[in-house]
Amino acid sequence: MTEALDLKQLELRAWKSMHQDGLWELTFALFLFAWFARDVTGIPLVGIGLIFAGVLIFVLGKWFITVPRMGMVRFGPARRRKRWQLIWLLAAGILATYALLVLTVGRDTPWLRENQVGVGIGVALFLVVVFSAIAHQLDCPRFYFFGAVFAVAELASLGLDTPLVPLTGSVVLLIPGVVALVGFQRRYPPTGGKP
Repeated sequence: MTEALDLKQLELRAWKSMHQDGLWELTFALFLFAWFARDVTGIPLVGIGLIFAGVLIFVLGKWFITVPRMGMVRFGPARRRKRWQLIWLLAAGILATYALLVLTVGRDTPWLRENQVGVGIGVALFLVVVFSAIAHQLDCPRFYFFGAVFAVAELASLGLDTPLVPLTGSVVLLIPGVVALVGFQRRYPPTGGKP
């Protein structure tokens, strides 16, 4: 019984260590920068391209930075199930959020003019719920912070009609992401194995 508990604690510690590389912060910073770039250029495809770039950077970062330092960890069935639930939840949340932004930001319809604040509050609450669910599924409290940054950016954009709002949010996530990434690489030197 004690051995099983010890194994669970070791697995949880390894799971959390795998997510201390700052790549989540950098990816979400790029997502907010995608919002900024879309507002500045007025071209939704620019934002979509940056979102895909963020996902690619995350995957490559895990493969070339995290795995050479932490190794390929094979988690138990419950943890693997959580990881797949996270992937689907994150993908659905990103697509739904971006769809909401494309449908609402910059649109000038009577319904949106009359309900802009309500829509903004709804989007902010949606973001908090999605990120909170991810934080719970991933056992990673930092996702509550990510959700707060996205929600505050959404609410701030209601009163401040400037692309500097998502840019500021991007910087707020970028700084701790870079600090975490540098600290992770110092704390865990490469083991010499190939990814």
